[in-house]
Amino acid sequence: MKKIYSLLFVCISAVTVAQSTFKVRVSDSFESLVGATAIVTGSDGATDKLVSDINGEFSTAIEIPFDVEIRFLGFETLTTTISKSGQIVIMKPSSTYLDDIVVTGQFNPQSARNSVYKVQTITSDRIASQNANSLHDILSNELNVKIDRDNATGRSEISLQGLRGQYVKVLIDGIPAVGKGGVRNDIDLAQFDVQSIERIEIVQGPMAVSYGSDALAGVINIITKKDIDAQLEVSVNIQTETAGSEYSFFDQGIHSPSINTSYKISDRWFTQLTGRYYRFGGWINEALINQPGEFDWHPKEQWFGGWLTRYETDRWELYYRLDILDERITNFGDLIVPANGGEPYKFDEQYNADRYFHQIQSLWRVSDFTTINSVFSYTDYERLSSNFRNFPLSGVEIPITSGNDTIYYRSFFSRNTINLISKKSGSFQVGVESTRETSGGSTLNDGDKHLTDLAIFASAELIFNDLKVRPGIRYSYNSLFESIPTASVNFAYKLGGNTNLRWSYGRGYRAPSIRELFHEFVDSNHNLIGNPDLKPEDSHNFTFNISHQLNSIPLSFQLLSFYNNINNGITILVPIGNEPTTYTNLTKMNTLGGNIQASYEQGRFTNSVGFSYVGRLQNLRDETGVPEYVFTPEIMSRASYRWSSINLSLSAFYKFNGSFRQYSLVEGEPRLASQESYHTLDLNLSKTFIKSIRIGIGARNILNVTTLNATGSTGGPHTAGSNIPVGFGRSYFLTINYQFKK
Repeated sequence: MKKIYSLLFVCISAVTVAQSTFKVRVSDSFESLVGATAIVTGSDGATDKLVSDINGEFSTAIEIPFDVEIRFLGFETLTTTISKSGQIVIMKPSSTYLDDIVVTGQFNPQSARNSVYKVQTITSDRIASQNANSLHDILSNELNVKIDRDNATGRSEISLQGLRGQYVKVLIDGIPAVGKGGVRNDIDLAQFDVQSIERIEIVQGPMAVSYGSDALAGVINIITKKDIDAQLEVSVNIQTETAGSEYSFFDQGIHSPSINTSYKISDRWFTQLTGRYYRFGGWINEALINQPGEFDWHPKEQWFGGWLTRYETDRWELYYRLDILDERITNFGDLIVPANGGEPYKFDEQYNADRYFHQIQSLWRVSDFTTINSVFSYTDYERLSSNFRNFPLSGVEIPITSGNDTIYYRSFFSRNTINLISKKSGSFQVGVESTRETSGGSTLNDGDKHLTDLAIFASAELIFNDLKVRPGIRYSYNSLFESIPTASVNFAYKLGGNTNLRWSYGRGYRAPSIRELFHEFVDSNHNLIGNPDLKPEDSHNFTFNISHQLNSIPLSFQLLSFYNNINNGITILVPIGNEPTTYTNLTKMNTLGGNIQASYEQGRFTNSVGFSYVGRLQNLRDETGVPEYVFTPEIMSRASYRWSSINLSLSAFYKFNGSFRQYSLVEGEPRLASQESYHTLDLNLSKTFIKSIRIGIGARNILNVTTLNATGSTGGPHTAGSNIPVGFGRSYFLTINYQFKK
């Protein structure tokens, strides 16, 4: 028996010794290519098919020397000879233009170039190059996108194609985000954890057939991280940033540590745990200071947590994800010194927000041509403002029961689709969707408010050689309003190998939200009442897009134009005299515009420049129209250069935001409000050490924009005088990221 074991050991050792290895890496860098394929041909004609492991290594029993052909998506095919074991092979990125794989609005994941929609992707590399602290940092550099920041509440609100955030559907992994606040009913972009984002996909234009109400201007789909290329991965990120010239180790500036731990338990099980803390110490604009210690940007503290568990087989995938937000914003009052010599005190106010977001998603590949997707989510969101008397010397805080406000949303969402997929003749999708939302609180009329929305939708993607046609229709039931069918049709045509044309028509529908119907916010600073007589909105959108990739050089162009016509658009009506501010329907609201963008990518250098021009027209009432468009220009530039030999990259992000103008009714008459133009510029420098440590330094708002002059009135609830706050000055940051993989 010992002889048998000895012989077996010798055989195993001989096989092990006979194994030949070689590695594949990216040109001029230390990055290994995982999942590359190779065909090995020995001198005796024997062949072997290989796949590189997590270290970019191939292993074969064929004896050296041998020929090998290596392929990897996005890189030039390489044919070479391996003459020694352990040899390193360098692959060069392909100059051929390659698109990202996108999922938003698709029947199944596919190349962005082949999508009937124009899907814009913000990749994880782009997010890392910006060293972003929030979605505001990421999205504010995009064309046709405007971000408004509220220094009083800390909110970041988006506009797309000249339409406010209530017309933009914000999704998390394809599920509508819940937590509208403010008077405009926008989703607060500052309440998402950027460290958990894998990429962001943006589709401009109505997506009401696929995603229902609120998707008139487009959708922003935040896609979270769900996989790793190793068995175990731990990523620790520490970011610290000044607020203008203000900084201290804890109290002043921005401090944001985070950790992400991912583990592949087996081939089928995967789990992930994330956590992030964000603290902003507030900022005082010394140039506009009115009272000592008065913050222009209020201090903010946020805790983010996340947990993901996924199970998958060849045919089935199921995962559960939980995301938690705990936010606190503090508005410190002025110090009051009692005349009788008592202890000084302040009247402070806190805004507290909590959100628990549960989602379960499954994908069943019934066959090679049929898939069934199911999505279920439950969101519990609450925002509370509380007042208290603060005695700084003794540290005593006494709650004040009067003047506190609260609002909460509890939403259950489900979506189920059946997809029949054929790459030759076309695909078909049919689905059902339901939403049940309950809202309540002191800023709404008495009693809980309920909204139920049920929908059935269907669309097809038909292929006629180089032409794709995608018609779709959606029927829905709304418990508060009579809804209308929404329909769309999209065309995509390949004009030659490198030119794509897309044009579309879509009809959108938006029912008034619970907040717009039943808002009741009355105190010493506010007098805002909802309008239960509001009518639903409907819209018509026309979009045209052309993109072209040059053959000779890696330069691409795209041109986008759009037109939106919204009937019964809901807006805020500034009152006459002492009447309360309320919501009203406009007889007509139009936006039109377009942008042109060019992108160049050659080896170490990438650059993208663009220009957009967006106009708005509003009929404020039947007898007082505003027969002119007011336009806003934008110019954008993003550039980066990478020194591969030393793992160093430099990125610059610039945007010119033209003067923003719009009409509003003030005391019954149309008034043109104007906000001056401004420029933003950010610089980022990143270096990677020993493949696992990345250090980034840089500056935001280099041009030091803090406030903008404004004329007229937009009726905003927190507009103070003629100065509109937009930032807290030139800031500097340091980021340290450590990544461990096994």
